[in-house]
This record gives sequence, structure tokens and C-alpha cells, in this order.
Amino acid sequence: MSNAAAGAQDDDLEPEDVDLDLDAEDMLLREAIGQPITVKVGGKIITVPHTSEWPHIANTAAGRADFGTWAAAVLSDADFETFTKANLKNYQMTALFSKIHRRTGSGPGKSPSSRGSSKSTRRR
Repeated sequence: MSNAAAGAQDDDLEPEDVDLDLDAEDMLLREAIGQPITVKVGGKIITVPHTSEWPHIANTAAGRADFGTWAAAVLSDADFETFTKANLKNYQMTALFSKIHRRTGSGPGKSPSSRGSSKSTRRR
């Protein structure tokens, strides 16, 4: 069966026949999330979407302090250009992410794999 035929067949499914409706989930999420953050940078206003709208690569990039990749993944083209031209300093990025974390109630945290070894596996 071709992809076009498979797509046409999927359109014929009733809502109760679908195990997970990501379109509906997306609508619910957009209703539940907060407003984007507006930031004045380089004399212009940019808009940073709520963290729940970021693609996963943006979270990874932010965790690595790869702010260019983060900005490219999160910001609109015009906002990315403004962000890049501003060439923000580290203290400014810290202030930006502090505001993001306060507004969204999220924080960078550490993954379980980044913890040190437990006492039971300590070298002797």
C-alpha cells in the first residue's frame, strides 16, 4: 500500500479508533501553557516560547550551554537574527534562563546519569 493510500485510510478512522491523538493533545497543551516570555535585547523585543513548546534538541542544547543551537531551535528567524547580533554575554544568558525557569516553573536539573556513584560502589 502506498503512503498516500495509507494516509487516506487513516483519515477514515473515527476519533475513538485512534489510540493517541497528538492533534488534540497539542490543543490541550497550548491551552494549559503560559504565555511566551518577551525579552528586550539589542534594543528590540524578542519572544521566547514556553519551554513546553521547545523541541527536544533545544533542551539538550540549553543544557550544554550551546545557546546558538538553542536559539535557532526556539526563536523565530527574525528573533534569532536579533539574538545573534546582540552577542549576549554569559551573565545576560544566565539572567535570561533564570527568568525562563522562574516563569515556567522548570529548572535545568541534573539527569540521573550525571550523579556520582553511590556509597555502595565506592573504591576502597
